[in-house]
Amino acid sequence: MKLLRLWRQSDSFKMTVILLGLALFLIGYCIRSAADYAVILRTPTEYICTAPEGFDTILPRLTQIEDIIGYSRQKNAVLTQNDQTLTVTYLSAAYLSDCYGIAQPDRSIPANDAAYALFGGEDALESLQIRGTLNGEPFSAEMLQTDSLPQNTPYAVYAVSAAELHDASELRICMSEPDPAALEQLGLHIINPEVQLAAEYEKKLVLLRIRFSLLAALLSCLAAAGSTRPVEPASIDLKFAGRSTAADALILLFFFSLFIPICFLFLPFQNREAIPQLLTPTSSLLPPHSYLLTPNSSP
Repeated sequence: MKLLRLWRQSDSFKMTVILLGLALFLIGYCIRSAADYAVILRTPTEYICTAPEGFDTILPRLTQIEDIIGYSRQKNAVLTQNDQTLTVTYLSAAYLSDCYGIAQPDRSIPANDAAYALFGGEDALESLQIRGTLNGEPFSAEMLQTDSLPQNTPYAVYAVSAAELHDASELRICMSEPDPAALEQLGLHIINPEVQLAAEYEKKLVLLRIRFSLLAALLSCLAAAGSTRPVEPASIDLKFAGRSTAADALILLFFFSLFIPICFLFLPFQNREAIPQLLTPTSSLLPPHSYLLTPNSSP
């Protein structure tokens, strides 16, 4: 009851409660962003590469790079069932085990959420039977929904033998730490540089969120502490009482105006799946790996 009476009678008490609530919210947001940053640091980076001179001389040298978790030649095939189509990536069983932690049963297709929803819908069970065609040939297999695969776009994989991948023109490499320069030194050409750019951009964005939320929380706490300072009744000058109330209102308006741009900074990028869509090749006058951030472009 005493707090309720203070809330009704004291504007400074209201300001203190609001600012402290804002500070608590920002601190919680900072903790969440720090957890997101830790997840980003633990997420491996995958590169899709080509080699003009072939992979035979490059593959033995890949084992000398410490950050490589696994690598595999890859090919794409089109899976069709009824009116739905999906590109399935052929990879080696060793790559699926080392990089995704998938011990794949025979005749099964692990798929991420987006790929699985194309055939099973969002409310389907964790597996379903596929009966259709694969590259025009009759095909049947079990599709398994898994969270181990990248979730940015529809992605499904299928383990095949090394003999079937021998003529593949692409090489998928999984690294614990991003190091595109090491791959380019081996003569590999990275054909998906936007993935690495998106990862670096997301790291900077999350760090920016943490810094802004900490700064705003600190300023909110300082303002809350300043609004609770006692004022001696004898020292109150009625001539300046109106100005003091106006100053308090301006302080509160300032901190809310600080919070609004932070919201605009955070909210549009909550969905990390949209980040690669912000990256698009620039003009041909720039180097081939030059990319710009544009708000309405797609890769």
